[in-house]
Amino acid sequence: MGSDRIKLQTDLREGFRKVINQHSAENVSNIPDHVIADHLVRCFNILNDSVRRRDEFFNVHLYPGHSYADSQPAESDNAETLAQNTTCATQHLNVA
Repeated sequence: MGSDRIKLQTDLREGFRKVINQHSAENVSNIPDHVIADHLVRCFNILNDSVRRRDEFFNVHLYPGHSYADSQPAESDNAETLAQNTTCATQHLNVA
């Protein structure tokens, strides 16, 4: 595991622990906040692994603003594509 990922995991764990402690959420289960935080980090890692495996299964790489249901690029990409196509069409008309 790279040092950036280790730092992220440590920061995430500490953030979970602080929020759990701040709200005394550990009192309901009588489990120490750091144990719950470790569990949440593991759950988050499993979720990320599941997302990676899903992407491999569907042979896709999703990014923000794009989903499996989209056959078109994200809205911002559509605007850029439209602008490019309009420019190309205009240039073609000027040449012809």
